[in-house]
Amino acid sequence: MTCKILSMLRISGIAVIYSGFLIGCGGSEKTGTVVGPPLTTTPAEVADHGYKKAGPAIVAFIDLTPQGTTVKIDGCQDLVVSVVKGHATALKQELVEGDSVVDRTVLASDLTISGTGLAVVTQITTRCAGGSFPPPTKIAATRAPELTWANGAMHAHLDIEDELHGDAYFGRLSGTASVPEHVHDTSTEILIAIEASGTLIIDGKAQHLGNHQVVAIPPGAKHSYVPDAGSKLVALQIYSPPGPEERFKEMATGLK
Repeated sequence: MTCKILSMLRISGIAVIYSGFLIGCGGSEKTGTVVGPPLTTTPAEVADHGYKKAGPAIVAFIDLTPQGTTVKIDGCQDLVVSVVKGHATALKQELVEGDSVVDRTVLASDLTISGTGLAVVTQITTRCAGGSFPPPTKIAATRAPELTWANGAMHAHLDIEDELHGDAYFGRLSGTASVPEHVHDTSTEILIAIEASGTLIIDGKAQHLGNHQVVAIPPGAKHSYVPDAGSKLVALQIYSPPGPEERFKEMATGLK
């Protein structure tokens, strides 16, 4: 069985941890980079192949294999498995590029995901409650219409607006245009960069945004993005609580 490296970022307020380790293989650890200001880095913590809870989101990039990769899932999480390249099987769902599956956990568990290509597993810490929950829900890539603005240079799919119980929005964002400075007064934005090369500016502080990096932008922080010439941004995006994604609908209809 081929062992796979699982790259993980933990987002907690303004702290991010980016680490990787081999599941059940005793292999070497690899370290990634973290997008800066106002973020800071802390050492990775790995214990018994488990993750320590570290705030509102945990993000893992997974290179898929037919043999499968096991991911530790915390309790009290809204779980989103997204296929960004290729195809995968997760939570008894068959997923192709652009598809996601959403589930809610109460107890900690293991998730096994298999296939070919690249997937992103996102855990969003939620209010924990007892009772019954619906089975995992598949979100097809074709469900949300494409929204386009900036003269056709920017695109978004508002994939998951209701299945996260009002705690968060989750969708796809892509394009080649600059994003002017703006602010979300009450929502945290988490940007999961699948493909990126450009300058992200948060409260006047600039740092390079690259592939497989994740940034958490706190409420009230002014931010903008300037892509490098010839580059394209391909990202997953979370707003918690939801709301700022509504502007994409307005921009697509020419209202803004």
